[in-house]
Amino acid sequence: LLIDANWYENNEYYDKAVETYEQLIAEGTYTPTAYERLIVLYTKANRKKDVIRILQEGISFFENRKASQIEYVRALAKKYNAEDYCEMCIRTGKKIRYYCGYIVLYQDFPFIEKWKKRLSKLLA
Repeated sequence: LLIDANWYENNEYYDKAVETYEQLIAEGTYTPTAYERLIVLYTKANRKKDVIRILQEGISFFENRKASQIEYVRALAKKYNAEDYCEMCIRTGKKIRYYCGYIVLYQDFPFIEKWKKRLSKLLA
């Protein structure tokens, strides 16, 4: 879907791109790309309420995801006596990976702070 949405956007089918990005968000996509692209498209279309909605949804989604990841990796770290390493990764924003690095168990989402700043400006 992300590839389709990008194609629609690049070929100026903006309504279809928006629809597809919205579908990705509704399905709980783990990438911020759909949120970022909707923010851009809604900003260009002067749809401030939609920009605010997408920012709020994105912040909430990724903050909740981060919290659940932290809880999970801390439980694993305790089980495997790796609590110090786990806390260091969380504190420094490093990814914690599993299965030869293919599965990310924890990652920081630095774009949340950027989104919060943008949201506060829009709400001011």
